[in-house]
Amino acid sequence: MRPSPTLDTAIVGSGIAGLSAALTLVRVCRNVAVFGSGSHRNAVAAHSHNFITRDGTPPDQLLASARADVERYGVEVEEEWVERIERDGENFVLALRSGRTVTAHTVILATGVRDVLPSIPGLAEAWGRNVVHCPYCHGYELRGRTTVVLGHTEDDIHKAGLLAGLTRTITLCTGGPDVLGADALALLSERGVAVDERPVARIRLEGEAAAAIEFEDGEERPCGAVYITPEVRLNNDLAHSLGVAVEHKNHLVNSDKGRTGVPGVYVAGDGSGSSHQLIAAAASGFDAACAANSDLVERGATFGKG
Repeated sequence: MRPSPTLDTAIVGSGIAGLSAALTLVRVCRNVAVFGSGSHRNAVAAHSHNFITRDGTPPDQLLASARADVERYGVEVEEEWVERIERDGENFVLALRSGRTVTAHTVILATGVRDVLPSIPGLAEAWGRNVVHCPYCHGYELRGRTTVVLGHTEDDIHKAGLLAGLTRTITLCTGGPDVLGADALALLSERGVAVDERPVARIRLEGEAAAAIEFEDGEERPCGAVYITPEVRLNNDLAHSLGVAVEHKNHLVNSDKGRTGVPGVYVAGDGSGSSHQLIAAAASGFDAACAANSDLVERGATFGKG
């Protein structure tokens, strides 16, 4: 079954946020369809955590369950990417990669973000194993290990402090000298975090896991866990093309629980500025769907299902 000529809402992105939005809208009898690429940010992780009732579930199983939830209501989830979205009066026309077009009264962007890793040899190979970014996602599984945090930003300093409850051996490797101020050094010392200012040459691997940080002077620091703060970028420029403002960290500006500054365009998931957790993505999908439905009611749009 293909979507009807004019959808109430087209949801771009088939991750947890987009599927949550679809479930919310179809349950108020809105005619929706979901379009996605089939690839997801957390695919490198073995398990998903902090999603109550589903803790420890592999990401692909969690997505399959979410997709089944919406498909049993008749929502079509198409693994076909949206190349372009243009406004047509009060509606939007979505151009799909296949050449087909779809028209919708509203659009929810749940296209997510991607992590841009530091260009340190060996790091990408261990990404999602014992090179990770989030103490809340991975800290419990990596607890008690000799831990290294790579970086020198406020986020890195904060992350090193968060790890103090998970391991007693933490080193912040700044990658260069004189990049931390006296206050930061004092704070790290107070929290039991050592600081190593030597430039990092590479990550030495054992199999697919990081085993040591190798410095440019040839010395190594063994490690059982490595935390980084990757650069985060939007997965595409659909938001830009629609005139949605983007803040400095490349997350869509979320002005009011899913509403953007562009009428008819909503945002959910990691691209919305919500915390990058699956349970937060699901909640943001619900918020965006509620906002879209409320605005459709105000516009007098008839319900497409029911």
